[in-house]
This record gives sequence, C-alpha cells and structure tokens, in this order.
Amino acid sequence: MNNIRLNYIKKLFDDYVAEGHAAGASVAVFKDCKERFYYDAGYADIERGRKMSHDTIFRCFSMSKPVTSVAVLILMERGMVDLYEPVSRYLPEFALENMKVMTEQGEVPATKEVLVRDLMDMTAGTVYPDLGNEAGKQMAELFDTISREQDEGKRTATRDFIRRLAAMPLAFEPGEHWMYGTEADVLGALVEAVSGMRFGEFLQKEIFEPLGMKDTGFYVPEEKKERFAQIYDIKDGTFVIDTEKHLGMEGYDRAPMFESGGAGLVSTVSDYGRFAMMLANGGSLDGVRILSPYTVEFMGSNQLEENQRKDLTWETLRGYGYGNLCRVVDTTHRTGCSVQLGAFGWDGWTGNYFIVDPVENMVVMYVIQRCNGTDDKLIRKLLNVVYGALCNG
Repeated sequence: MNNIRLNYIKKLFDDYVAEGHAAGASVAVFKDCKERFYYDAGYADIERGRKMSHDTIFRCFSMSKPVTSVAVLILMERGMVDLYEPVSRYLPEFALENMKVMTEQGEVPATKEVLVRDLMDMTAGTVYPDLGNEAGKQMAELFDTISREQDEGKRTATRDFIRRLAAMPLAFEPGEHWMYGTEADVLGALVEAVSGMRFGEFLQKEIFEPLGMKDTGFYVPEEKKERFAQIYDIKDGTFVIDTEKHLGMEGYDRAPMFESGGAGLVSTVSDYGRFAMMLANGGSLDGVRILSPYTVEFMGSNQLEENQRKDLTWETLRGYGYGNLCRVVDTTHRTGCSVQLGAFGWDGWTGNYFIVDPVENMVVMYVIQRCNGTDDKLIRKLLNVVYGALCNG
C-alpha cells in the first residue's frame, strides 16, 4: 500500500470533526492481517477531555449484526442449523398458527413460515419500531412497554423478549420484501435455543476468546468505564450527551438480561478489527479458525431475489446486494466509489462502519459515536482514498 496516499485519510477525518459532524473518530485500515493505518481525531468524551484512541470502547449498535451472523454460521457449519428450516423448529413461538401479517385490511393470519434464511437476509418482516407503518407502530409500543418495565426494575431476558416480539404482526408475508428490522435479535435467541448457552456466553466462547477480543461484550465493566465513549446528539449545532435507552437495551453498566444480537455489543477498534480481519482472511486469524473459507464466501454474497432487491433504496445500499446481515458489493459502477466486487460489511446507528475485502485481504473501518451518524458521503470518500492507495509509487 502507498502510505503517502493513505495519509489523505487524516485530513478527511480532521475536517469531518472540525466541521462539527462528530465529536471524535477513529479510523483503521488492515491489510494481510496487519494494521497498516490508524488515526484518531477529536474526543471520545468532550466533558472529561478524553480523546479517541485504540482502546476507546464504543457502542457497536448494528455492527453487532455481522457478529450474530457469524454465530449462526458457526452452528450451520456444525449441522445444527439449516437456513431453509422454519424458525419455529428452534423457537416455537414462531409457529405458523401464531403468526399474523399486517395488511391494509388489518391483521390476517400468515400463510408462510418465517425461515431462518429470512432472518439472515432481513426478509422476515419483523420490523423495528417505526411510526410510518402499522406493524412498526405496534412494535414501537412493545419497545416502549419494555423500556418502562426496565425503569420499574423488571428485566426481560433474551428469550422472553423474543416471545413477546413474535406476538407482533409481521409487516409482510415472509420472503416478499426486504425491510430492516429485528431479525438479528431473533437470531440471538435462536443461538441460545440451539446451543443451550446464553447468547453472550456463546459469543464469548466461540468468537471473542479465540480471537483475543478482550473488550467486546454486552456491557462495560466498572474497571473499563473510563475508556467508554460518550454518545452525542447534535442540537442547535452543539454536541449534547444522549441519555436515552434504545431498542429495548438496558444500558451498558451491568450484564443485561436481553442480549441484543442486533445492536447490543460494545467493542474497540482493536477488537472489532480482529473480528473483521478473520473474515478478510478466509475465516481464520493467527492460527485460530472460526469459519471455513467457503462459509465466509457464502456470508459475503448477495442472497436477495430481484423482487426483494427493489427494497434496497437506502443511499448506503446503492450498488450493493444484501445477505447474512451484511451489505455486499455486487454492482461496482453504482457504488460511486472504488471498491472491490464482493466486499461486504455493515455499519451502526452511531456512525460506525466496516467493510471486508476478501480479495485484497483488507478491512476498512471507522468509529464515531453520534446519533444517526451514518454518512454515505464519508464512506465513499474513505473508500476512494483507501483503494487509491492500493498501488506502488
């Protein structure tokens, strides 16, 4: 790689922070299982004067999803999960006779089983809270109820959370559309049902410990809290600490009962980089194998049918397909940036982002902690700089 060209990343993120888009950012490029570039800009905690660093602990939010996907794929490799089996095979609350679908005429009985594949590809119809559609409104009521219960001291475990979620109507018949939703949370419960362990225990045993991810989990222990980044919202041009609970999660000060496979993890650039490098390197890192190369190839491949792809209308999905809780580049000329065909990854609500390039054995990632922080322009600019540096001279 051309290190001189990589240095353009510094100005990109210095300007981004100086212009007030984020309080701080960390960005890293890994190539051939080594960190080739790292840079910090700004603060992890403005009030305490703590700058972003390698070991800053950040909220992954939806960058939790690819970790959940790997957990399911581990079970698939062991013959314990079949992606074409009904979810009710593992979670009885999803039995067809219990499922409803929201239509213009109201709730009607579902006619199709939710398959495990539907969960992995976001085609199940188990939506996130959204006041823009009736299924989303009902889901919002459920999440608000659970949040109130938490405030009253009542804690809901992962399996119980998913039992209540299964009682909500689907937004559509399984497989008919793509819609971003709570599927990864359901998959966390599925991992529990199949493995006989709590979801977090499975992740720790099968992924985090083998890869040496010592700062990744569902909460931040007391001795690590000084490294925990603040999450900020921007109001009237000022950074304001966000104190709200999100998506049914309890907070990060103690081990939660509900371990959210869709949004609950915390990590560091160093830790998450090891997870992503494992994928870029065909499923192994430093002699530790998590997945086979064939399973990684499957993970990073579009799984959507043409009718489902029509729903990929987000700016950050232009030129991408989707599958196994990841976006995957399958139409390079539409992405608006230099990026390798078959590169895959995801982002998080606070602006975190990573992409794995198995062809180049490369990972590009950055971390910020700002509400609604996903920025398609920043992603394109970063990828253009990185791929522009894949040359000599």
